[in-house]
Amino acid sequence: MKNRFIPFGYQVTNGEIVIVPSEAEIIQKIYEDYLSGMSLQQIALLLTEKCVEYLPHKSEWNKNRVARLISDNRYIGNDVYAAIIDRDIFDQARHIKESRNTQSECERGKIISPRWARTVGGNVW
Repeated sequence: MKNRFIPFGYQVTNGEIVIVPSEAEIIQKIYEDYLSGMSLQQIALLLTEKCVEYLPHKSEWNKNRVARLISDNRYIGNDVYAAIIDRDIFDQARHIKESRNTQSECERGKIISPRWARTVGGNVW
């Protein structure tokens, strides 16, 4: 499978990165839906149902793909990418995403279930 090198919503034309209007509309709708209360999973299901291609012939969205799109600050513009999303909207989406994060208090290095821990050379993993 070939990876996309530039974010969804942009393409290279005559050596420059430009906005793809049809994809920019989708990005704006994703942010709108997210700000109105839809979950990442609901948005992903909707995009998949509508057969929205994020790569040629690839239209099966998942919540992680949507989350990455919502977290990608290139959409507010920089020296390379023209803005598709207003900074205020981006910041609102980021705030919602952080407030919905149910794992923010988890210790990432802590073993969840001791019965799954295995010892190798004295180290638990």
